[in-house]
Amino acid sequence: MATETHFSLCPTCKTLNKKTFGIIQCNDCKKKFCSHHIIAHEDEIQRHLARVFTDFTYTKHDTAQIDDDILLEIDQWEKRNIERIRQTAEKARERIEELRKEARKETTHKLIYGMDVKAADSECLVNRIEKIKLPLQIRLDSAQSDHIDWSTMITIHKNTPLNFDQLKLRQINSFSSRKKIFAMACTDNLLLYSDGDEKLRLVDRTGTRKMIVEWHNGETKDMCWVSHLNQFIVITTKQVFIVEVESLMINCLVHVKRADRREFGTCDCDDQTLLLGYREVQSPLDEYRTSDWKFVKRWQLFSTSEYVKCIRFMNQYQLAVMVTQYAQSSDGYTLLVQNTFQIRNRSTMKLLKKIENFKFTNFIYLSINRYLVVKRDALVTLDENGNIRKNLSYGKQYRYAVLLGEDCLIIKTENDRTLEFYEMYS
Repeated sequence: MATETHFSLCPTCKTLNKKTFGIIQCNDCKKKFCSHHIIAHEDEIQRHLARVFTDFTYTKHDTAQIDDDILLEIDQWEKRNIERIRQTAEKARERIEELRKEARKETTHKLIYGMDVKAADSECLVNRIEKIKLPLQIRLDSAQSDHIDWSTMITIHKNTPLNFDQLKLRQINSFSSRKKIFAMACTDNLLLYSDGDEKLRLVDRTGTRKMIVEWHNGETKDMCWVSHLNQFIVITTKQVFIVEVESLMINCLVHVKRADRREFGTCDCDDQTLLLGYREVQSPLDEYRTSDWKFVKRWQLFSTSEYVKCIRFMNQYQLAVMVTQYAQSSDGYTLLVQNTFQIRNRSTMKLLKKIENFKFTNFIYLSINRYLVVKRDALVTLDENGNIRKNLSYGKQYRYAVLLGEDCLIIKTENDRTLEFYEMYS
């Protein structure tokens, strides 16, 4: 990787205002370093390569997971349509039986009320039955199903991946609420949001189809989606609830208990893991298992001046956390507030990366190494090192955002009452 070469100033020493000659050239970047900084430079290259290989591993896993998810969707589509065909056939059988009963009833009525029983003899009775005995006319019409083009009933399309460094937004809808919108969460095709503290509303990606869920449990603090249960998790300061998408039923998870009567503030769920954070300094992260809602572990990660503001699962290996930290200024009178962006190992909670002075209100995980973060006056895409890759400013004030599916961004504006729907493209 490195070879000895003619003397020139070491670039690292130069940034430190030191005039040390570089005597070893890096074969990758062709820069010349001193004997001390060439080691640090090689270490940085190794770390970069390690990140590249890690990203490649995550990409392979995500691709395999996507393939499995699509195959599962095909299986579910097949089962749904087989069940629909079975139900249609069963209704046809029931209709035949109804027609048979009607014919028997009509025949009996004609026989009993259409003749003089006193004057009847056996021969007359036989003749009467023959006259009213008409064949039941039933015809099966399945021509409509014969003309179904089954090859177009389900199709597979290759999605063009978004280039997040070239990201653009196209507004497709917006609507306002009379009351303040507190929390939001999305499935692949539905948005759930709190309309004040009395209703939850479920809408599609266009914001047009709305279903109302009555809510009588106070102000919502956060929401997240549990895909394998087909349920939303909604938290207030004191309780955790699940909302069934199909039935719109709401149930309180009574087994989920607060730590030392602290107030819940944020949550996120991935696969079998639910994490709950508190809006109080030195509060833990509580981990629960979603299969039976059993408590798993209480993670003590933050200092006496820190609390977790936002949790987001990135993949099966990593977790992103926004931490708010309080400190006093040098004069001792001013309270300073600073956000820190952290990436942690989700199994051990070991801190892997930390970005200080993270001046954003919330963030959305987009891909292995891209995040969409919300500022007061802009939307910004960041790389894994916290560098700004794309700044999307529309002259509006933003408060919060969620991602519906892979390409629909829903933004809550500054007044906390308006939601704007955007299509993401590049």
